[in-house]
Amino acid sequence: VVLEHDLSSLVSATCSGISESNSTKLYALYGHLGKKKVKQMRPGQRVEKGGVIGYLGDVMENGGWPPHVHFQLSIHAPETHDMPGVVSNADREKSLVDYPDPRLVLGELYVDDDADALSLIR
Repeated sequence: VVLEHDLSSLVSATCSGISESNSTKLYALYGHLGKKKVKQMRPGQRVEKGGVIGYLGDVMENGGWPPHVHFQLSIHAPETHDMPGVVSNADREKSLVDYPDPRLVLGELYVDDDADALSLIR
């Protein structure tokens, strides 16, 4: 599921790349969701704040991986329901602008418990 967010009402964009490109749209990909709910969604469908867009997909819907959500941001409208999860070193700098750090929306995901390990905040 890819949701389009209109940022035109924001006074200033804080995401690296958004203000540089003068974009007023931000696209958020929610990947690896269960097919049952996703099939109920339609292109252009409005989703109210707090609305359910899907549920975690099972292991088979995640390519053998445990249930999880792939969350990714883009300043460009994706051509399909997907965005590149990995890019080449040659495309790295451009991709850092095109695909802003999701922590700008999600906040910090990990805390440094000690210099050797990161643990998920619960």
